[in-house]
Amino acid sequence: MRFYYPDVQVACEEEADRYYNEHPCLIVEVLSDSTQRIDRTEKLMAYQTIECLQEYVLLSQDSPYLEVYRRRTAWQRESFSEKQSVTLESIDLTLAVEALYS
Repeated sequence: MRFYYPDVQVACEEEADRYYNEHPCLIVEVLSDSTQRIDRTEKLMAYQTIECLQEYVLLSQDSPYLEVYRRRTAWQRESFSEKQSVTLESIDLTLAVEALYS
């Protein structure tokens, strides 16, 4: 069994442990040259097995670009770049991609 510590995770249910979430609804990973292969493959497949996870977001470290994978779309990739807005359905939040980089 493997454990990952995502860059950001949101639990949509009350969690008993402050260091470990069993019920994340949103996970965000910031991509870097050294992590992007694992984030896009190994972690994507592992996170898809978490029943309560609704969205997985990959955020570019270097430019205003992100990818969203959603359970409701069978984990199909959606891409967003500057001058676009993205809605994170799991937490009911819409924001401009550029706002993540300012």
